[in-house]
Amino acid sequence: MTTTPTPRRPLDSYETALLSELRGEVRRRALSPAYAVSPNSDGSVTVTIQRAEDDAGLQQELADNGVAAVVDYVPSGYACDPARFTPASGEASGPVSVQRAGDGLTFTVPRVMGAAGRTLVVVMSGDESRGSLSVASAQGAVGDCAARPDTGALPPGATTHTSGPDAGTQGQQSQAG
Repeated sequence: MTTTPTPRRPLDSYETALLSELRGEVRRRALSPAYAVSPNSDGSVTVTIQRAEDDAGLQQELADNGVAAVVDYVPSGYACDPARFTPASGEASGPVSVQRAGDGLTFTVPRVMGAAGRTLVVVMSGDESRGSLSVASAQGAVGDCAARPDTGALPPGATTHTSGPDAGTQGQQSQAG
């Protein structure tokens, strides 16, 4: 028994537009890195997260720039347990300003937040367009991230930025230690 291939029908205008948009997104992602880390002359480091990909790579890039860090990406609506570390005190506790930068989120880490005995803790929930980013400085060791539903509770000194259409007013929130 032989089968005759079914002839392809032409795409309608909606399918053509959708395919064009998908091809553009694939090209954009192939050409842009998931993140960028740039050292500044004052010893601070600026981080831009374009996509929630390669958290281990971002963590290593920060280490290569003198900032001990733990970076975790968790699903939308989830957060890491804030009790997994002891927040740093004094000027090392932040807050850090998180800004929308094109298609991603950017923040600058002051040198003191990555100083000896301190660890920068970065948690991104969801993605860069519909998620939140939490940045804090820990004193000592940081435990593994046990993702749990996000209650909105921040560790002292943490800064978070929520973006996307479900975020209401876009901006940052911080909780002092």
